[in-house]
Amino acid sequence: MTLVSGFTRNKSNFPAAESASGIKAGGKTGLTAIFAGGLFLLSLVFTPLLSYIPNAALSPVIVITGAIMMGNLKYMPFDDFSEWFPAFLIVVMIPLTSSIADD
Repeated sequence: MTLVSGFTRNKSNFPAAESASGIKAGGKTGLTAIFAGGLFLLSLVFTPLLSYIPNAALSPVIVITGAIMMGNLKYMPFDDFSEWFPAFLIVVMIPLTSSIADD
């Protein structure tokens, strides 16, 4: 997956997140990874259609996704510096860099 994402100029953490979500959903065989890889290849066909969606239409979706992610901060152990400080850096750097992969 990482090789294909490099070939398509995507960040390698996106397929890793998809693989992790497949494992969390109970995928124990390689069939989950093959299915996710097939969907990634299928998405290459529809990628040019994304240029028709204006950025203003995507902004609310990104804000809602960020709000859902912020809800998980209540599970953060704030008494351990080695746990909360990296999470703090991620929360701060994603908006400042405008990218989830460049933090």
